Amino acid sequence: MPSYKMQKDLSQRDRRSQGYKTSAKAKTPTHSPPTKIFLVPKDGPICGKWPTILRTIMRNMNHAGSHSYPETLSGGGSDLIGKELDRRVLHLPCMLGESLALRGAHNSGTLGGLLELKMPENHDYITVGLTCFHCVNPSEKGLDAELLDRVRVWRKEGIEPGDNLRTRLQVEHPSPNTIKVNIASLQDEIRGIEQNEVYARLCDLVSEGLQGQVGRHAEQTFLSMRKNLSDLKSFLREMEKFQASFGSIFAASGFRTTEVGKSSNLDWALVEIPPGRVGENITPDGHHLRESPISVNLDDIPLFIHGQRSGLSKGRKSTLLSANLEHEIKDGETITRVTYEQSIFPQTGLHFSQGGDSGALVFTESHVVVGMLIGGIIPKSGFASTCSYFTPIDVLIKDIKKITKATDVRLKMGRSEAS
Repeated sequence: MPSYKMQKDLSQRDRRSQGYKTSAKAKTPTHSPPTKIFLVPKDGPICGKWPTILRTIMRNMNHAGSHSYPETLSGGGSDLIGKELDRRVLHLPCMLGESLALRGAHNSGTLGGLLELKMPENHDYITVGLTCFHCVNPSEKGLDAELLDRVRVWRKEGIEPGDNLRTRLQVEHPSPNTIKVNIASLQDEIRGIEQNEVYARLCDLVSEGLQGQVGRHAEQTFLSMRKNLSDLKSFLREMEKFQASFGSIFAASGFRTTEVGKSSNLDWALVEIPPGRVGENITPDGHHLRESPISVNLDDIPLFIHGQRSGLSKGRKSTLLSANLEHEIKDGETITRVTYEQSIFPQTGLHFSQGGDSGALVFTESHVVVGMLIGGIIPKSGFASTCSYFTPIDVLIKDIKKITKATDVRLKMGRSEAS
């Protein structure tokens, strides 16, 4: 039975035994590209914002430094140092490319997209969210005996829709850590404006009715800062009131491998979505994801993801499979397993994906979905993945049908597409 350690974040796995993995293909770069330095003039627009930005960076580095990260194959990770939360996620039913996490867990993954399943007992399709299983794999700590035994079975065999204990795995979107960090960041920005000497002096003059004496430029500066402060406080109130509850796990692959040909990792999970939060397969930049036409050869075309950490990222699929070797010590015996993965390398920059991007759908320039990101190789030099792995969409759908017994699985279509 394959080990379930293949893709788990260290913050959520049982620490009594830890495997290690190596890649037969991807290697850590031996040198760094030349660094370009551009001096910022003292009157540059960023100067006034830099104290707040710096405090945010340092606070996030401190949070991230308190947790361990795998140096090899990994996909789930802390979202504490992720990109800024898109405000639309507080208003839209659900938003692709944003974080989700198991309730009470530290690490998170990405809501990749929405699938529609035709179940044997239903006339209509049901809509579920898609991510990776390792992103919602529960920690064993604190579980009662019944759930503990079931979790260990889930990791080996997967979760079926008829399992009555699956509803105890509750998911939140966006993740609580994302909300928490963004609240702290907004509070810092608000304090930065309120404690700004120029803003404080102008506030005093306005309160005394002397704003007409400060000059046109100073008055415009004050009005701009006051509007910015009002917007930040409004955003903060929205975030503090937001309810991130999403739904329970509907089905999942567990940590299994394909059975035909060269085995590769299966790592997916489907999340039930409350009716009021069912959205559309629209990327953060406004494009509808599509099912077809899928190119026969993906090697020569750019591929993209929208990950919660990386945002929109561009890469190219390797023409060769990547071999991953895993060793695990179990009952004093070394168990070795080799899997072969489809890999993507960055087309620009040093990485295609980062920890926390797992679950993001992989798509072409015309927004045709070709797979789902499941992890990547993280070098010792940092958290960025030099090589990312994805499961082809046909393999993914085939296994979802096997576990759920669905007669049809498809990408959720918008109203115009369905018509």
